[in-house]
Amino acid sequence: MHLKEKGKRVIYRKAALPQKLICGLPQNDYICSMIITVTSLKGGVGKSTITQNLAVSFKLKGYSVVIVDVDTNQSCLDWLTERESEENYIHVVGLPDGKALVKSLKGLNDNYDIILIDGTPAIDQKTSRIMRVADLIIVPLRAGKMDLSATTIFLDKHQEAVELKGSDIPLYALLNEFNEDLIISRHVKQAIENTDINLLKNSIRHRTAYPVANIYGLGAVEHSDKKAKKEIENVTDEILSILLKL
Repeated sequence: MHLKEKGKRVIYRKAALPQKLICGLPQNDYICSMIITVTSLKGGVGKSTITQNLAVSFKLKGYSVVIVDVDTNQSCLDWLTERESEENYIHVVGLPDGKALVKSLKGLNDNYDIILIDGTPAIDQKTSRIMRVADLIIVPLRAGKMDLSATTIFLDKHQEAVELKGSDIPLYALLNEFNEDLIISRHVKQAIENTDINLLKNSIRHRTAYPVANIYGLGAVEHSDKKAKKEIENVTDEILSILLKL
């Protein structure tokens, strides 16, 4: 179903997500996907695993989902090779150099409700590009000084992306492998709360369910660990509530 508005094409999505216009595309080309970039300037924070888990969780909620893997390791593509679920198949597009990102997104936007971009831990044009095209940026953060330092630097890159795009790009930190009982975890949480970064209310704890599910190409919501499943569902629901307010 289409609606003509001032000579421009507006597309209705199957999933009732808000309409938006992607940076870098022609001004008369409205698209139908919401783009979530999961990225960090530091490696080892769990962004690929989080991307995979969000993809499966969104899929099981009835949304059509695709992962665009711009990480040089192509971890999501490796994960897909182990995934045997045909009913809940997750499409993954590998773009290790990121140069064809906007063109690829334009080709995907009519077919998916949600595009998840698995970013790369680097300060380069690719990182700037995946931030500018995003409707929402999720920054995984573990409890550690290096993670905090990288996040502080990331704020500067985010501000540059906002200025280049000419509009706000909502950014939220997601505490990963979080343990409220540990002093370092509480310290990191408090440090983030004292910055300009929004912090997701829900967090992800350290559980064996996540690496085990990853080995078999699964998401935690498909695993037998009910606590891990609930964590991912809560994070997914919170992200959806944010998207619906954009």
